[in-house]
Amino acid sequence: MKARLRLVVFLCLTVTFLFTPGESKAQGEDGRYFAETGHIVKGDFLVAYDKAPNPQLVYGNPITEEFPIPVAGGNETVVVQYFERVRFELKPQNPPELRVEISRLGEFLHQPDPAIPVMAMAPNHPACRNFPDTNFQVCYAFLEFFDANGGQTQFGFPISDIEIRDGRMVQYFQRARFEWYPELPSGQRVVLTDLGMQYFQLYENPELMLPIPGDGIPFITLDLRVHAFADRAVLSPGDSQILYALVQNQTLRAIGQAQVTFIIRLPSGAQERYVTLADENGIATLPFSTTGQPHGIIEVLVLADYDTFHDATLTSYRIWW
Repeated sequence: MKARLRLVVFLCLTVTFLFTPGESKAQGEDGRYFAETGHIVKGDFLVAYDKAPNPQLVYGNPITEEFPIPVAGGNETVVVQYFERVRFELKPQNPPELRVEISRLGEFLHQPDPAIPVMAMAPNHPACRNFPDTNFQVCYAFLEFFDANGGQTQFGFPISDIEIRDGRMVQYFQRARFEWYPELPSGQRVVLTDLGMQYFQLYENPELMLPIPGDGIPFITLDLRVHAFADRAVLSPGDSQILYALVQNQTLRAIGQAQVTFIIRLPSGAQERYVTLADENGIATLPFSTTGQPHGIIEVLVLADYDTFHDATLTSYRIWW
């Protein structure tokens, strides 16, 4: 219910027009307008962004303007700006080269769990480097990526072994999470998690993600994102369920008329498939009955298609007493 409320609040805040990519006069002398997400990076934040050899790789696009947040334990605030993979913090009291810090979102979001499988390497393995400050190692392709893209300054120290999450090898650092994609071409198999986006969606006001206009230039969809959830996490045999899917573009604007496919795997082993269209708010709904199904987990694969763009996600719920 909480997740559905957050989606409804966000959609109520979302305006209905779209914008196309391209440079804009909204870009000032010290600012750069990112048409992919409709936000400006300026001042010290822009200087820090451009210092990275490959900022698109390690930071991604901005997903907010800069704004103040309260500092824990006091009445002060700090100015921050969110990017897809990081959050910048402004420290104006520091020397120019240290005025921008990367928040430790890896530490904030990492939740150790004894049930999660871990691939711990042998101590002093020749393909690894140990970091005594946290007593974890970085190995193989993760170590190569770490060294090639800023190392400790960019990512901080490792704070976990390699973990298996959702069937994929990942490793947490103070400011990042590395993911391993063996199916990608050589040299592209280490991918950074969008920790900036994850943290923002958990703790910040979704209105801050709304893009600012770029001189009224229309904005086209460059990416598709689908989220799905069930109205009830647990229900009794024979109860009715409602499945929801929200389809958005890269700025989290609703994509109406996107085709949404629900593929439902039932506890009995049967599989059912339903195809519908998202409404003008980007929401597709599917009422679904569990009559005749045994106790167990119902898994739902949700596919979204719009123009040449595709995305997929999973959700589930349980039939219980």
